[in-house]
Amino acid sequence: MVGLVGFGNIARRVAHMCSQGFGASVLAFDPFVSNTEMEEVGVEKVEALHDLLPRCDILSMHVPLTARTHHVIGDDELRRLKAGAVVVNTSRGGDR
Repeated sequence: MVGLVGFGNIARRVAHMCSQGFGASVLAFDPFVSNTEMEEVGVEKVEALHDLLPRCDILSMHVPLTARTHHVIGDDELRRLKAGAVVVNTSRGGDR
């Protein structure tokens, strides 16, 4: 099971590659994208991050750095992941 945090253009491409290329089930958390929009591309929307984490074998991050996303994944969130889960962070960082 692949879990996506954020569902913008890059995450949508990742979802397509995972589902169509590898036959993986894909879940996503993004409060700004509708259920319908995700369902149209075969992705299950998860309403809360804490509900997404324990279901993921792979967690892929695709969010910009904002006050809301800063430290969105910390110790507590990592503990919610399955043992052996892989985290891929492709999120954008801030300016220096």
